[in-house]
Parts: sequence; structure tokens; C-alpha cells
Amino acid sequence: MDVEGLDTFSAYDAAPALDDGEPLGLGMSLDEAIAERSAAKKPAPRQPKKQGGNASARVFVGNMKYETTWQQLKDHFASAGSVVHARVMENRTGRSQGCGVVEFQSIQDARNAIATLHDSELDGRKLLVREDREDGQKPQQAPQKKKRDRGSDDVVVVGKKLYVGNLNYQTTWQQLKDH
Repeated sequence: MDVEGLDTFSAYDAAPALDDGEPLGLGMSLDEAIAERSAAKKPAPRQPKKQGGNASARVFVGNMKYETTWQQLKDHFASAGSVVHARVMENRTGRSQGCGVVEFQSIQDARNAIATLHDSELDGRKLLVREDREDGQKPQQAPQKKKRDRGSDDVVVVGKKLYVGNLNYQTTWQQLKDH
């Protein structure tokens, strides 16, 4: 029986007639040959998308109006240095997420943008500008406090997060913290 044109299921149906664990002249059993052929057809795993360039020469821009375009973003940040690329983040439907990334020619330009354009206004909104951490880097956080469970001597690590919604967009973190 010729197995060359068979799909995987047909090949498995034909396996008992052909395969008794002995190599089929290929130096491997039928199951091994099918597994190898399937592995060869699988596409290479996708690498995460990067904008290219040096990560430290990019800045993250938050608190943008949804209507702000990449061109407006690029023009606003041109005062800090030579802008290579400006991107407004969008969701799957193409709607702006209210943030973006600006890539500069040099690290010095990016640092200048953080120093001079943080809290600057674009389209009536104060921008948050910080170094981009797209590569998954997170700033050093204080270690979590450990809390003892009353019933035992085991130490339990407790993490706390609080979501506060329906805030006025003009509310600052300081006002929220002090309230």
C-alpha cells in the first residue's frame, strides 16, 4: 500500500497493516514519520512585534485624547528631539486606546522628551510621558508585605489591588491618594 498521498487519519487507519514497529525503509516507524512530517509543516513560532530600534530611545505617552493622530503626536514631540516613529495604540477595532509610543533618534532625545514634555498639554489633555517598557521590563517594586494567618504560623504573601472607576479625567493620583 502506498502511504505517500494519505492524510493523517487515513495513514493511522492503514498503520496496523503496515507497521509492526519495524522501520518502513525510512529508518523510522510510521508514527515517527507522520510526527516528523507534521512538525515540518508547523509554522515557526511568532516572535513578539517590536518597533525596532533601541527600547530606551522610546517613550510611552499616556492620557491622550482618543482623537489624537500619530501625526499630531509626532509634531508635539518634535520639540524634544529627532522623532523616528510615532504610534498611537489601537484596539482590535481600530479605536485609539488613548496612549502611544514615540521613538527618538537617540537616548538623549528620549530623556529630553521625558524631562520637558511630561505634563505638557496636547489637545487639552496633560500627557504622561515615561520611558517605554514594551519589552516587559517593570520598575523595581517594593517587596510585598507579609501577613501572618491567625490560625497558623505560616507566612502568607498578600497582594492588594484596588480598582476605582468613574473618576473625572482631571483627578490626579495625589487627589485619589489623599482622599
